[in-house]
Amino acid sequence: MSVLVPVWLLANPALATGNSRALTLAQQEPSRGWSVVLEGGPGNLSAPPGVTLHQLAPQCVCCAGQLVLRVTLARILRLEKPQRLLLELAHGEHLDQVQSMLQSGSFSAFLRLEPVPHI
Repeated sequence: MSVLVPVWLLANPALATGNSRALTLAQQEPSRGWSVVLEGGPGNLSAPPGVTLHQLAPQCVCCAGQLVLRVTLARILRLEKPQRLLLELAHGEHLDQVQSMLQSGSFSAFLRLEPVPHI
């Protein structure tokens, strides 16, 4: 039986300006072995020590960007084996669809969605 990786899924319209809630959370929590995936945002963000950062091009992660998101998540799970995964979207319109994707199919065997703590 494999251990499920806890996932925090959040939307942040301020991500485009470089204000990443996921990176802020990673800085406030013990962050060894965490992976952060940002959809959109400026390309010059950096992660704190112990955190791996992946930035996806700004596009709909349910439609045009779904394949890129799926491949990125599969690669992270296979190669990095994170202790926690933070997935931050630039817009909240598709949170339900991304949540469904994470809880169904092959990802449901590896990921466990959890409520995002308030910062």
